[in-house]
Amino acid sequence: MSPKLKYLSGNEVISIFNSFSFIIHSQKGSHVKLRRVIKNRKQTLTIPLHDEIDRGTLRAVVRQASHYISENELHSHFYCDYDDSSKNVIEEPAGDEAISRHCGTYGQIAMPFGLTMTRLDVGAGF
Repeated sequence: MSPKLKYLSGNEVISIFNSFSFIIHSQKGSHVKLRRVIKNRKQTLTIPLHDEIDRGTLRAVVRQASHYISENELHSHFYCDYDDSSKNVIEEPAGDEAISRHCGTYGQIAMPFGLTMTRLDVGAGF
């Protein structure tokens, strides 16, 4: 089974790449260019500043970053480990409740009038 990408926002992705010495170079609309210079070579990544980056787009960002950073170093930041998924849970407030947003687990979504809804992949928009 191939590893599953986490649900991440643009700001979360930027924070991850900041830890690899990328800095914000420019921004146009909702897209941010990150850059670092190593051995006089510019390395540039473009990150959309969305609340949740689409998994296909995130996969493309990881593929682009793998030209500069080893896939082993990127893996723990972008993929869920099935044997240790508890470390990948991000709690987000939804009214008085919190929802679990990570790799395909079930979570409770607070609905109006005290109703709840159980849904798979609660990080995806609807």
